[in-house]
Amino acid sequence: MSLLEGLRVTLETSTSGKQQLEIWSRLRFTVFDEDEGFLEAHAAEVASLVLEAARRYTDNALERAVVVFAGTAAKRNAAFMKALASGVVKLASGKPAHQLGRRGMFTLLVLSKVVVDTLDPDTAKRALSKLIEVQVALVDALVSLQMPWRVISPVLQSEARNKQAATVMLSMLKSGEGAPPHYMLRALLDRGLADAAFMAEVRADLLGAFCDRVINGRERIGPALASCYRPLAASLSSEEFSTKIAPAVTRSLRRTPEVAVTALHMLLTHAPQLDISTHTLELGGILVQQIRTKESVRPMALDALRAVARRTHDAGVLGEQASSIRKILDGSAEGKIKMAVERAVLAHSLGALSEAPGLGPAMAAVAAEGVAFAAG
Repeated sequence: MSLLEGLRVTLETSTSGKQQLEIWSRLRFTVFDEDEGFLEAHAAEVASLVLEAARRYTDNALERAVVVFAGTAAKRNAAFMKALASGVVKLASGKPAHQLGRRGMFTLLVLSKVVVDTLDPDTAKRALSKLIEVQVALVDALVSLQMPWRVISPVLQSEARNKQAATVMLSMLKSGEGAPPHYMLRALLDRGLADAAFMAEVRADLLGAFCDRVINGRERIGPALASCYRPLAASLSSEEFSTKIAPAVTRSLRRTPEVAVTALHMLLTHAPQLDISTHTLELGGILVQQIRTKESVRPMALDALRAVARRTHDAGVLGEQASSIRKILDGSAEGKIKMAVERAVLAHSLGALSEAPGLGPAMAAVAAEGVAFAAG
């Protein structure tokens, strides 16, 4: 039985942590001290052993031993590095959550980072792109399995600090192809928060990607994904909202309202610095229409309308918005509203406007009138 065959048998049959650690001690001695040609001759087999260990191990010390060995071997031998890269991509393809446990996926994510750190970015651009796509898919799966972002994020944040990897991420975001955008955007935003020059260079691209792939995307932002965009919302300027966000939201509200209302609510909730008064009537009008006609989006649209009110600092604009709702409610705009449900949701819309900053009492009075009218 060859050395590698014996080590694989131990890996697959032994329940002793000590014996498992001895696999990597023996490999380190053979590969790095005893036989310089061993790794070159057996690169694919050694990479397969590493990946099998990643799939099986659930112990911190064993996982660390595998990663340390793989990192050293990848730096010393290009054939091993290529075999490991190919194996990582193959193992992570499809639905990794169905193939690996949470620990196994995390080890695979770290091994992908080992490969990225070793690649020559000038000659391995396709491999770099594929590995980043794999990393994003693994992060997405790990988040869905409740692994905390603070545990996972260092891998993608490290890639975002790598010039070539950051370029790949931006290219993938702008192309709209490949991996989901959320965690790449978060990693690049995190780098931008610590690097003003980088943020100035890429902010327009990040905003464009957010508008194209999130606001005008097909996937509604849930709580886990919303956390990716808090840094963007908190730093959003009124000009950016006017020129980028508002037009995208307006388009999306008419096409995919479930996505748009969630994105708008998330942004405005985490952007206390914004005054969107110049867009309140347009956004408010569309939201009220969604509240009236689409039961499936009604609760989310009401939340979005409350957020619009909180970010509207012009009392006159809010009064105009409230008046337009009251005219629909009392029949002077479109004729008598016959359905009790529609009268009720219009009254709730008036109530949502009462959450504007510093305007509570005045708007509450308007809302009370609307409720009384609906009840009567």
